[in-house]
Amino acid sequence: MELAPHELAEWMLKLQDVGGCHNINLVTPEHVVPQVVLALLAARELGLRVPVVYNTSAYDSLASLELLDGLVDVYMPDFKVWEAATSRRLLKAEDYAEAARESIRAMHAQVGDLSFSSDGLAKRGLLVRHLVMPGLEEEGKTIMEWLAKEAHDEEEEHGGR
Repeated sequence: MELAPHELAEWMLKLQDVGGCHNINLVTPEHVVPQVVLALLAARELGLRVPVVYNTSAYDSLASLELLDGLVDVYMPDFKVWEAATSRRLLKAEDYAEAARESIRAMHAQVGDLSFSSDGLAKRGLLVRHLVMPGLEEEGKTIMEWLAKEAHDEEEEHGGR
C-alpha cells in the first residue's frame, strides 16, 4: 500500500482519536525519513498529540536524524554489536557499530533521558535495546558500559534539573 505523506498523517490521527493508541511507533523507517518528516509535520498541524516513537536499527544517517529533530519524542534504537569485525561478520556492515554510537549520541542530544507520563507510559527520551548475542557477552557488557557513560544526562543522576 502506498500512501502520500498527508494520507499517512490522517492515519496517525485516526490511530490517536479512534484507535486510542498511546503512541505512533515508526518501525524501521530509516529508508523513508523524508516522507515520514512530511507526514509528521502534517499530522502535527492536524492535531497529533501522542508521542512519536522512532524504532530503528541505529544504522541511521546523521542527516536523517537532523531532519527528525523536534518531530520524534522517543527514539528506540537497537544497539546490536560493538566491534567492527563482528559488524562485518554478522551484519555485513563494518561501520555499523560506529554509526550506531554516532546515531545514539545524536538521538540522546535531541530527546534526553527517557521520561514517563503519570500513567507510566514513555513520553520522551532515549530507550536503547540491546540483545546480547550468544558468545558475545563481552561486547554486550561494553555496550552497556558505553551507554551508562555516553547516553544519559549526568545532571539527572546527580539530582539536577
